[in-house]
Amino acid sequence: MKRNASIKTVFAVVAISLSVASVKSEDFIVDGIYYNILSPTEVEVTGGQGEVYSGYVVIPEKTTYNDTEYTVTAIGDWAMSGCYLVDSVKLPETINVIKEWAFTKCEAMQKINLPSAITSIGDAAFAGCEGLTELQLPSKLQSIGERAFSESGLHHLILPNSLASIGDMAFSGCPNMTYFTVYADNQSFSTPDGTLLSKDGTVLLAYPNAKNSVYTTYPTVTTIGDHAFAGCENLTEIVLDNNVTTVGLEAFANCESLHTVQLGDNTLTFKERPFYHCTAIRNFVVSDNNANFSSEDGILFNKDKTTLIRFPNAHSSLYVAPQTVTSIASEAFASCADLEEVGLSRVEEIGYAAFELCSGLRIVSFDAGHLSKIGARAFKDCTSLVGITLPNTLVEVGEDAFNNCYEIVSLCLPETTESVGERCFYGNTRLVEFTIGAGVESIGSQAFYGCSQLQKLYCNVAQPIAIDADVFEYVDKTNCQLIVPNESVELYRQADVWCDFLSIHDGGINNVDTSAVTVTARDGVIRLSGWTGTVNLYNLSGALIQSTTATTISAPRGAYLLQADKVYKIVL
Repeated sequence: MKRNASIKTVFAVVAISLSVASVKSEDFIVDGIYYNILSPTEVEVTGGQGEVYSGYVVIPEKTTYNDTEYTVTAIGDWAMSGCYLVDSVKLPETINVIKEWAFTKCEAMQKINLPSAITSIGDAAFAGCEGLTELQLPSKLQSIGERAFSESGLHHLILPNSLASIGDMAFSGCPNMTYFTVYADNQSFSTPDGTLLSKDGTVLLAYPNAKNSVYTTYPTVTTIGDHAFAGCENLTEIVLDNNVTTVGLEAFANCESLHTVQLGDNTLTFKERPFYHCTAIRNFVVSDNNANFSSEDGILFNKDKTTLIRFPNAHSSLYVAPQTVTSIASEAFASCADLEEVGLSRVEEIGYAAFELCSGLRIVSFDAGHLSKIGARAFKDCTSLVGITLPNTLVEVGEDAFNNCYEIVSLCLPETTESVGERCFYGNTRLVEFTIGAGVESIGSQAFYGCSQLQKLYCNVAQPIAIDADVFEYVDKTNCQLIVPNESVELYRQADVWCDFLSIHDGGINNVDTSAVTVTARDGVIRLSGWTGTVNLYNLSGALIQSTTATTISAPRGAYLLQADKVYKIVL
């Protein structure tokens, strides 16, 4: 069964935590059941070493140890987590609580009775119980924890009148869930169309995954709750009724089949990442009467189209933003893996994680005189990015902005840039040449961590900036030249961290390469003179075409980057 990304993350935590749970020491064991003592008269079932429970498991009402009789009142944290050989469990009527992660990933468990005294089901208690298709909730149940039944096999649930609290994502990713039912006497919830709503019907709390592939929100709904549709893999189209004003945090996260989103007249607010990892979206449609949002060619904007809010993941590989757009919202293009080239002519600010995980993005272009800020994580993990020129208006580059953009070979921060965030160019292993503009006042820790191929670092700042010792960690300072203003050479040779570079000079007459390297390109042949070392030829995507010591290189027509004494751009 396909699992959505957020649930995968949950179970990654589970896998780690199981190793901790498996070594949890029990107080005693009787007839193959492990127990922890809660009081002089009560115990809870706990986990033993490894996969200790299997088959048909019967938990007794009472157990005796060292001549003391105890009543079994709880299923403890992690008690049967990961016991994939358990097929059914019988619990005694003395159980009043099922704690966190108690039956997580009991994938083969098809049957379990929940005693009437149970008032609480803990976080992720039945998460990943794929074989569990039917369950009767106890009549005294008051609370269901976060992710309690996520990724389970349940088809439907009848919620008792006593239920007052349901945790976030309690039913996320249940592929067979068709409806919820709650009776009129329940004071907290309602289910007028089989969807779980607040009592007054204004908040949509959970949508059954298998209900409908196309859904229009119930007329009373004004708010889509956090994670309300998360993991609904069958949902293809959502229509937000005119009464809906707010869409919650990750409300549609991991709806991997969702391709169309329609916004009504009054949608006003989106919380963070409402469409996270919705890889199939190709069309946003906004009512003309909506005062806050608009759409054009399926793309979501604010009303006057000055901010691009969300670019559909499945839209296109090439996109040029309208001239009206001055801001790219947080995560606007995030995870658009098919996007290859984007033009942002008038954009002044790029928001948090705006292009994060755009793994196919190669080229980003700007018009001069506009861009001032690149937000944190803006291009993080854009692993194909090679073509980007930063305009002379850029002031701020946020932390992790180009983290793991390992195809970038050369980059220049303009003179207007004042700050470079932490880990900004972290892990850019093919970066060969870099320029720090004269206006830079601060460089965050680990900014160039792991830039192992850096050969020339031009720093035009006259007075050495105080930086952390790890800014250039794993840069080869024995081979990388640090080229600074003439009057600053001695200052850099004495400055902490900067002094670790063995070659610090001003790039002037005393440092001219006596080899007098020249490069020519004509008729499909590249010729070098004055160079005797290794030559690396890359395409503009940063892929190595060939590595050679020859001074004559043949190549098909096209544009290339040639790395010898420095990086040359070659056009044949």
